[in-house]
Amino acid sequence: TVLDKAKIKAVSLPYRAFYDETIEFSEEQIREQFDKYKSAERGRGLKFGYLVGDSVKVEYVKIDAEKIKQQILQRLDLSPLRKKNYLDRAEDLYNENPRHGNFLRTIDSEVSEDGLERPDYLQWDEEATRQIAMEMVAEEEARDKARRVANWVVLHCRGPWAGLEPDENTLYVQAPESVKEENYYPILIQNPPAEHELDMAAFSSHRTDFFTAQEARDISGIGIATGGSTGGFGGSASLRSLAFFVEGLAEVPKENPNKVDYLSLYETCPTILIEPRAGNAYVFRVVDTLSKHTAESLDKHREQVIEDLRTLAAYDKAKEQAKVLMQNARTLGDLKMAFDADAAIRQNESVVGLGNVIKYYEPKPFPRVMEMSVASIEESFGTFAMAESGGDMLGSLPGDVADKIFELQNATDPLAVVEMKDDARVLVVQWEELLPARVDEFEQKRRSYVARISQKRMQDVVSNWLDRDNIHKRTGFKTIEQD
Repeated sequence: TVLDKAKIKAVSLPYRAFYDETIEFSEEQIREQFDKYKSAERGRGLKFGYLVGDSVKVEYVKIDAEKIKQQILQRLDLSPLRKKNYLDRAEDLYNENPRHGNFLRTIDSEVSEDGLERPDYLQWDEEATRQIAMEMVAEEEARDKARRVANWVVLHCRGPWAGLEPDENTLYVQAPESVKEENYYPILIQNPPAEHELDMAAFSSHRTDFFTAQEARDISGIGIATGGSTGGFGGSASLRSLAFFVEGLAEVPKENPNKVDYLSLYETCPTILIEPRAGNAYVFRVVDTLSKHTAESLDKHREQVIEDLRTLAAYDKAKEQAKVLMQNARTLGDLKMAFDADAAIRQNESVVGLGNVIKYYEPKPFPRVMEMSVASIEESFGTFAMAESGGDMLGSLPGDVADKIFELQNATDPLAVVEMKDDARVLVVQWEELLPARVDEFEQKRRSYVARISQKRMQDVVSNWLDRDNIHKRTGFKTIEQD
């Protein structure tokens, strides 16, 4: 049954344990690897691919919180009344948290008579304390002002789009000519609102080259900035999550249950992005797109191609070592004994780095599928080999790997080499025994399984009944297009 469990011994040989970054390859080998995968999408492990993903070119405005802060502090010297007000606010801030890290006098701690280390903090009557506190108040105000100014930019940019209707086919609004100018943002930020009292130095406009979603975080500043929730998908919004729902790359659905903001080209995104540490605010728009396409230039992908060739070479070495280990296990009659006797493998155990080490495992007996998948009507996604309490975990096993392991119960040879290409690692597995599910265990879980299956079927029935097309068929409703 699906509750039967496999008891095994295993050795995991990750490609990283055999990776050699000094290996060189001929130009012919590099070209062959590139040509083989230039139209393939990249995935995990050995799923190589150099297909260039959807790309966007972005123009953005940066409102620099640090420069705003310096402007605020400089103006304090011009107004004694304003400086007095700031000093009062600074004192309130200090009194709220006099043990704030900014008020730590020195990195070194004093050791008291009881032998405990106690940090030494600045006192309010010290000039340095007041200066630090005033800068903290100015920083808080600067960050808030950066957000408010960014909001002004967004609102100002909406003006030319007011009253425009979306195209009936694409559902995108066509950009007015006035916003297509390359200097649209530079001209806009030359006249910041007077109430914010900002110098031009706090503003800057930038335009990127084409970048993919995977490259978005590499863009200085805005790449790591975050904003509000990404609609129904949850989580923080980012350049990566916002810029690719855009005209030319994404199709606007007739219904948009997730409330995703689909951007027209040249349309300023309504979500303001904030750089976490610096507090800088960003406003952006997409000015050009490029759909995913076959990689054309080997030079642009050369480093990745060479790295992939080294990965493949390392994986082949892992397979060779796995076969040797399996043969030794046959000779000695036990995988653990073969592992312990292999000096090269044991030397590898001292290698520092996650995923680099060849390891021996005796995981807890595990079923063919995860318990949550037992009652699923859909195809199983495999299982998870847990460790005994306090030990290492063999980890997640895809369905095809779990199948190969369970096939060993009827094999004449209890040993096998099992490839896990998605993880770029190889397993040597020794079958121990099958532990049949107990009747009481099955009865205990049967009710929950039946409930899950019933719930899934009911959800399918309701979803099918409420499907828009099915409703139209039942009621005879026809759209204008159908008439």
